Amino acid sequence: MPVLVWLVLALLVFALVGTAVSLWWERRHPSSYTEGREYRAGLWVPSLPQWRRMSTAEQAAYDAGVMDATADAQEAARVAVDALLERDVAAVKRNALFHP
Repeated sequence: MPVLVWLVLALLVFALVGTAVSLWWERRHPSSYTEGREYRAGLWVPSLPQWRRMSTAEQAAYDAGVMDATADAQEAARVAVDALLERDVAAVKRNALFHP
């Protein structure tokens, strides 16, 4: 029985040390992007200090660009939904021909 107790204690100590080393390593070498999903998508999103350093004209231009990109994305989504609806309506009509 004492051997089992020592084995469990050794396993717990090993797990604690491994967790501490893993957390330390992750802080030193992050495995994920630190800039967020906008950075991964290729979009430049200014941080708050960068935004404050921008002139009002630059901020307005950035806002206009974001609004244009949003409108383009909404239009692309609408077109995709319309295409899916047309495909589904055609499938329902085809199914109604063979399964009245």
